[in-house]
Amino acid sequence: MQTLTLQQLSDFLQRALTTLVSEGLSLNRVHLRTLRSALLLEHNIPEELTDQVIRWFGSAGDEHWEPDFDDISKIIGLALLSQHKVRSTYPLDPTDILIPENKKTEPVEETDFMDNWRNIIGDSFEDHVKLRLLTVGVDFLSSHNTLT
Repeated sequence: MQTLTLQQLSDFLQRALTTLVSEGLSLNRVHLRTLRSALLLEHNIPEELTDQVIRWFGSAGDEHWEPDFDDISKIIGLALLSQHKVRSTYPLDPTDILIPENKKTEPVEETDFMDNWRNIIGDSFEDHVKLRLLTVGVDFLSSHNTLT
């Protein structure tokens, strides 16, 4: 079993979603042989990795996969959200925290974040972009709206 970072997992899932659409595969019951082959040919993703990851996101048998698009969307959203600094509710000395270079230094506006998430996940799956999937990430957003 291969270990993946959140960003690597998100990248894989984004590629899988793109492949589902570009190959014209059924979104409810995906033929695994076709998905494996397409991910290998188009993105150089080993079939073993595809088999490993898809079992985490829905029901998979020997021939077909029934994806859980909310779970897939959640991982992609969390990876996107992880690029932003937490909105602190208490005073901190900036020298107490080291912010990695790939992190943005300000919280993201909720509308900008949601637009970006929808853009990343694509038109075919935008119904699965739901802020409530990311309740763990509310401190990263700058908005006074409540979760719905």
